[in-house]
Amino acid sequence: MHGGVKPLFHRDIRGPNIVQHADDPSRWFLILGSAAIHLNQNYHAPSVFRDGHAGEVDVWAVGMVIVKASRHLLGFPSNIVAVGEKNAD
Repeated sequence: MHGGVKPLFHRDIRGPNIVQHADDPSRWFLILGSAAIHLNQNYHAPSVFRDGHAGEVDVWAVGMVIVKASRHLLGFPSNIVAVGEKNAD
């Protein structure tokens, strides 16, 4: 979604915008909407507040979701947490 002629950046990947399918708990969805009214320095990549940002804001956000989830889920794979920490830098 970040590549191509017209790339699409979500800009608001965070817990409240990730939902589990009601009938199939193995399926998850990322809600799309307008992030502009929700931008917050605690939940969004620092570069999202500057012009010219791109897919790095979504990569950072996915990293943060992984890091935060690992704090609440027992047995979260350490290699996945390491990837999340790297992306959330």
